[in-house]
Amino acid sequence: MKTEKKIFLLVLVLYCILVIIFARITYYRELNYSLAEVDAKLFTSAMSLEQILGNTYHDKYNLTDKISDDEFHAIVNNLNLYAKSLDIEYIYSMTRNNDIIYFTMSNETVKDYTRGTISAFYNPYKSAPADVYTAFNTGKIVYSSANSNEWGAFRSVFIPRISSKGMQYILAADVKMDRIENLYQKTLIMSIIQGLVFLIPVIPGFFTYRWINKERQKKILQDLYHHNKTGLPNRNKMLKDYCDTSAGKISGILFDINGFNHINIVFGRKTGDFILKETSRIFRQKLLPGMDLYKLDADEYMIVKRNASAEDLEAFAKDIISFFTRTVITVDGSEISVLLRAGIAVECADCDELFLLASFANKSA
Repeated sequence: MKTEKKIFLLVLVLYCILVIIFARITYYRELNYSLAEVDAKLFTSAMSLEQILGNTYHDKYNLTDKISDDEFHAIVNNLNLYAKSLDIEYIYSMTRNNDIIYFTMSNETVKDYTRGTISAFYNPYKSAPADVYTAFNTGKIVYSSANSNEWGAFRSVFIPRISSKGMQYILAADVKMDRIENLYQKTLIMSIIQGLVFLIPVIPGFFTYRWINKERQKKILQDLYHHNKTGLPNRNKMLKDYCDTSAGKISGILFDINGFNHINIVFGRKTGDFILKETSRIFRQKLLPGMDLYKLDADEYMIVKRNASAEDLEAFAKDIISFFTRTVITVDGSEISVLLRAGIAVECADCDELFLLASFANKSA
């Protein structure tokens, strides 16, 4: 009992560790998934600014030819509403002049009004991150996951663009990182708590799983070694019983039903399946000691026996054929005669030889 308790406690500790590990993996997986969604949202938001400003905005307005305050703030107000509807912190554009980054358009937040950092045309971006310069220099889109400045900590996208007159500018969008981090820290804690709560059904669940697994294995073996309609051992079982061993030569009789396809066509497959089951039942009743019955493809049956003489197998085959000739199987009011054909192979070295000779004899019968 002490050993069982130790094992149980060990399993419990390991389970708790696994719960924590699983929770952390889930946390980072969900975080990465969320960041991918955020990146897609950032890209769409930033690109939409070009539709708002137009491709000639950065050609018309520059450090010497500035946009009027009224027109600038009208765009800012619309951009404020647009950013709020997307739940994006900032949507903005930038240009570079003498290696200095300038804002050419940006929305404003309530905090910007409070701290006096309102949007202004050609406002220098003194704390521009290195990723902005990378986007300008490489001409490639840059996603920044550690963009911290006087406005906060953001995940950003910087999309380099070229105006119709060759002016280079950047479209950008920011989302605050603390919202994502806070959400997934809560997710991590809840994952751990839920995992510990679910410890209660773990033990009975484990034994249930073992039982289900055993039943599944039985079902797999049943399907692997038995014919699904008749329940008889199939070709795989025959190979396992007789051909995976070297216990001597084997003999057998290959039976098939004459006109079985015709029965399926005229009476239907349901009737054909019933005929196969009834034929299997009769074969079981007629087997002699030492004989094994196997259901092969379509309407074929193989009876296998070691150390059998040709005379004994021939006598048995004639008896079976004669019995079926005298027997009528009734299905849904229809009387159907089952006529068999048999092929005998004696003293075969292996299953390949048995199948080959018995099939040849069957077709010649």
